[in-house]
Amino acid sequence: MGIPIIGPIVEGLKAVFGFVDNLHTSDDERLNAKAQLMSLYQPILTAAVDLERMQVELQARVLQVEAQANSWLTRTWRPLVMLMFATLVGWHSVGTGLGFPVPAVPEAMWSLIQLGLGGYVIGRSAEKIVPPIVNALKGKETV
Repeated sequence: MGIPIIGPIVEGLKAVFGFVDNLHTSDDERLNAKAQLMSLYQPILTAAVDLERMQVELQARVLQVEAQANSWLTRTWRPLVMLMFATLVGWHSVGTGLGFPVPAVPEAMWSLIQLGLGGYVIGRSAEKIVPPIVNALKGKETV
């Protein structure tokens, strides 16, 4: 998964707006300053949204290519890894609750599992969601 860029941009805009709010000027001057800032930020936000959309589309395309590959291993490695992760999480949760001996799982491995499961779920969701959204946007552009 890539680095999300919209969040930091929005947080930066909030910080700048907070600074403007604290200026000792009239309400009209503050609103005017915010409007000017927003007109500067809008192209940046639009570009960030486009970049994140393209990233999700590329991730979905990778999943599609892997799913259509000739090799059994290429087609199934992600589901197999996710099944292994789910089994590990389940065993750790149930085994601990029932008092079975459960080996300690290093923190780095939990982070890897979270990243893997999150990327898999987001990637699979993107594969289903992004094409209709892109088609809808293309439909609006041609109208």
